[in-house]
Amino acid sequence: MGRLRAALGIAMAAASVAVVVACSSSGTSTEESPIDAPKRAFATDGGSDDPADAGARADANNDGSPPTDATANDGGPFTDDFGRADDPAIGNNWLEKRADRFGLVNNAVEQLSVGNYRDNLVWRPAAETTLDVEVTATARIATLVGDPGVYARLAPGTASPGMFVGYTLYSDGPNNAFVDREEGSAPVELASVAISPALQVGQTYRYTLKVTGTNPVKLEGTIMRSDGTTIATITVNDSSAKRIVSAGSVGFGSGGSLGARFDDFQRRTF
Repeated sequence: MGRLRAALGIAMAAASVAVVVACSSSGTSTEESPIDAPKRAFATDGGSDDPADAGARADANNDGSPPTDATANDGGPFTDDFGRADDPAIGNNWLEKRADRFGLVNNAVEQLSVGNYRDNLVWRPAAETTLDVEVTATARIATLVGDPGVYARLAPGTASPGMFVGYTLYSDGPNNAFVDREEGSAPVELASVAISPALQVGQTYRYTLKVTGTNPVKLEGTIMRSDGTTIATITVNDSSAKRIVSAGSVGFGSGGSLGARFDDFQRRTF
C-alpha cells in the first residue's frame, strides 16, 4: 500500500486500461490491470491551502487560471532556465498556486515548503494552452520522501484550492514512478514502474511527459539521470470516458520534496 493511500485511506478507483511499461532493468511487459488510487506522497502542514491565504500569484495578464477552451492557443515551444536574480516570485509569467511554496534561488526554482501536492504547483498562463505537448524539467533531489513531477493538459479546475485536473508524471520516493490522471480531488493511477537504479539525494534527474491524441490519449513518461541514462519509462493509453481531451497548461511541482531544485523547463508542441 502506498503512502498516500495508507495516510488518507483513499478508496480504490475501478477501471481498466492496456498498459505498456518499460524499464531499463526489467524489459517490457503488457497487461490488463485495474487502475487504483495513486501512491503519491505529500506532507501536510496543518494550515490552509487556500491561495488567498498566501497571496497566490498570477501571470502578467492576470488570467488567474488555466484556460477554459478546448483548442490549443499558440503556445509553441517554450524554455526557461530560471537564470534570474533570487526572488520569492518566479516571474516570467509563471502562475503559482501558493506564493510561499516556491521561489528563485541560485538560478533554479526551489521548493521552500511542503503541503498538498494539488496546491504545490507552478504552471504557464492561459495564453499558452497546448493539446499535443511534451513537457520537461530537471529536479535535483533533496529528500527521498518527495514526489517531484511535470504536468500537462492542466484544466481550469486546477486553480481551485485542493483541486488538480490534468496528467502527471512523478516519482514517489526513490523507487517508483507513476503516470496519473488527476480528476480534481480524485487521482487515478494509469501506470507505474520501478526506477532502476533508484533516485539518490543530491543528484539531478530529467522528467519528461509527452501527451498526444484524444481517442485514446497516449502518455509517455521518462526519468533520466544527468548523464542521459534512462532509469524509468512508462507508456500508457488512456481510453477512459474521463480522459482529458481539451488543451491545457503545462507545469511542474511537488508536495513533499522540500529543498528540491527545478530547472531547465521545456515545452515542445506537436
